[in-house]
Order: sequence, then C-alpha cells, then structure tokens
Amino acid sequence: MDILFVLIGFGAVNVGFWWLVISFFRKKPKKTPSLILTGGVICIFVAIIITEPVDSIEEAGVIEEEVTAAEPTEEEIRAAEEEKKEEEKLAAEKEKADKEAAE
Repeated sequence: MDILFVLIGFGAVNVGFWWLVISFFRKKPKKTPSLILTGGVICIFVAIIITEPVDSIEEAGVIEEEVTAAEPTEEEIRAAEEEKKEEEKLAAEKEKADKEAAE
C-alpha cells in the first residue's frame, strides 16, 4: 500500500510542479496546481509514515556473507599433489608418444 502512495505522490508532485511553473509564465490561476502539489507531498509523507520499520538487515534481505580464505587441509594438499603427479605422467607419456611418432 505504501508503494501506491509513493507512486501517486511522486506523480502528483511532478504534475503539480510543472503545471505551477507553466501557470506562472502564462499568468493563469495557481490554486489547482498548488493543491495537486500539496496533495502529492502529503501522499509521500503518508507513505513514509505507514511503511513498516525493518528491525534488522537480515529481514530486509540484505545479507552480506563474510568470505574468509580457509587454509587447505592435509587431504586437499595430498589430492593436489597426486593430481600434479598424474598430470606430469600424462605429459611425459604424450611427449614420449610424440617423439616416437616423429621417428
């Protein structure tokens, strides 16, 4: 409901302001655009008043997760070393196959 009041308020403020500016230049009555402008401001204030307060950032949906760099475990280190050895073996085999194919 508060979003509706904000939209109506901003629309009324916009229309009322520009209508008032045009009324000043054309020497027309300024009562109607002034009332629309005032009504728009009142709608915005009503929207601010009826908006429910948010108790915490988590409820607002703005949650920042803390990212920390964890040290690798011994298992991860061993797995990385094994993977590296396996890659070296494959590279050596490929090199050997390339040399044999070149001969």
